[in-house]
Amino acid sequence: MKTIKLFNEGIYKKATAARNVRLNHHNVVNELSQLDAKINYYRKEKDFAEVSKLKKRQNELEGQIGAIEEELQDEGKTITDKDFQAFYDTYNGELNTLNSKHSKLNEQMLEKIEELKVIFAELDENKHVASRLISRKRYVDALKNSPDSTTIILEDSMPTHKVVLCGTETDPREYSWIVDNELSAAVKENAQKHYNNGGIK
Repeated sequence: MKTIKLFNEGIYKKATAARNVRLNHHNVVNELSQLDAKINYYRKEKDFAEVSKLKKRQNELEGQIGAIEEELQDEGKTITDKDFQAFYDTYNGELNTLNSKHSKLNEQMLEKIEELKVIFAELDENKHVASRLISRKRYVDALKNSPDSTTIILEDSMPTHKVVLCGTETDPREYSWIVDNELSAAVKENAQKHYNNGGIK
């Protein structure tokens, strides 16, 4: 993605470089502040040898401050309005493209779910027919085992959730778990792919 390239090679790179320089600037300013306090202390103590040594270090740091401030103005550490505009323009264009693609893919997913609904309705109807066969088999079994019984009742149709064909569960929840597991696996595979590649280029 061009947006990510602009970010990695431009804005983030410059921002990181500038941050390091600013941290260096902060550290030098802190040391100068501490030196001021020490110089004042040793001056009161009339330890001019130590004052002289500390002032030498102070001059060195003041020279560094100037160099650091110049470094902050360096092109490689300054994010310009042009950099920001290029990033936002590219971002908006690429995100619009991704939004359009997302919309189309979302429609495809919903169409596939509708297809699943049609197939499941047929599967459920098949189970309804099977339930009528099974209920009659149960009646025949009971009649065979107790031909003189007066309590045998024909259950015209069993609830489909009680019907297990081919040894597999086929209720909506079972299928939703299968779909959820498969979609979650796709997300994990994508995450692993992007992790291994160091992100989208």
